[in-house]
Amino acid sequence: MNTGLIATRYATALLGFAGDAGTSAKVYDEMKVMAGVYENVHVLTVELEDPVLSREKKKHIILSSAGNNVCETTLRFIDLVLEKKREALLRSMVLKYIDLYRKKNNIHQTTI
Repeated sequence: MNTGLIATRYATALLGFAGDAGTSAKVYDEMKVMAGVYENVHVLTVELEDPVLSREKKKHIILSSAGNNVCETTLRFIDLVLEKKREALLRSMVLKYIDLYRKKNNIHQTTI
């Protein structure tokens, strides 16, 4: 299956769930933090793809990248991603959520 399609489905589901829970803005902020960590710490993707690391260790790594103080919605999303063994696609999901949130809320990026 296309990894872009999988990331889009997960991000769309997260956006809907976060919207229903009233936490979409908080999740957006957490996803921006995670995206920044992914951009600056290239070994993060490699660590999450390591089949030897336990699910709990991977969860700890992901939560550390999100700032450890994440909302329940983000925590449940991370648990789902790990349960379904999709952690290798987490970066794509994070970026897609940011993109979808910006489109939904009419947020435009500018460069100076």
